[in-house]
Amino acid sequence: MSLTSAASDNRFWRDGRLRVLRRIAEGWKVPDHVFGGSTASTNRFEALQEHLQLLTILVENRRELENSPALQDLGEKDLRDLDENFMDLDYETREWVRMLTDLSNETRSLRDDIERLVRGNSPE
Repeated sequence: MSLTSAASDNRFWRDGRLRVLRRIAEGWKVPDHVFGGSTASTNRFEALQEHLQLLTILVENRRELENSPALQDLGEKDLRDLDENFMDLDYETREWVRMLTDLSNETRSLRDDIERLVRGNSPE
C-alpha cells in the first residue's frame, strides 16, 4: 500500500512536528550537486538506504551467518575476500557517519544563524 501524495508529504515533514520549517521550505528541492558521488541509477539517498538495509540484514542475521555451513567451506582466498567485504562496509559506514555529522553540524550552525537573524543580529 502506497501513501497518497499528501500523506507522503506529511510524513516527510515529520507528521506536523516541522510545521514552521514546512511553511518556509516546502517547495524547495534538493540541489542537483547533492546527487553526485554514486552511479547514475542510484542517487545518494538510495545508496544510504541500501547500505542501511544491508547492514541491518547482516546484523539481524548474525547467528545464521556465523553458523552458516557455507562459511565453514570457504577457502583462504574467500576468507580474505570476506574480510575485505567487512572492511569495505565499515569504511562506507564511517563515510556515511562523517557526511551525516557534517550535515548535523551545518544544521546546528543554520539554527544558530537564524536565531541571531530573528533577534536582530547578523550572522557571523
